[in-house]
Amino acid sequence: MRLNAKAKSFLTKEINREAESLGFEVQKDIVLKRLNQLAQERGKPLGKEDLAGQVTDMFPTMADQTLTKAAKLNTAQQWRLWLTAGGVVGAG
Repeated sequence: MRLNAKAKSFLTKEINREAESLGFEVQKDIVLKRLNQLAQERGKPLGKEDLAGQVTDMFPTMADQTLTKAAKLNTAQQWRLWLTAGGVVGAG
């Protein structure tokens, strides 16, 4: 998936927090729809710049550290799969 469940969950919490503090309900709905769509698409996982493009037009105050962490969460799953596959092959 382009956006895995952990990254989507983390971003959803951060967007909800930002929307509540700024009063951006409409913007929140738009960004959450984008994230839902990306979570269903297959393809290369989104990086920090891609995530920023999806979020910062509606939430320009979104912290850079938040986007960095979301990008890291979005790629973490792939490394686990490679490590698991390597362990299975090595054990075999």
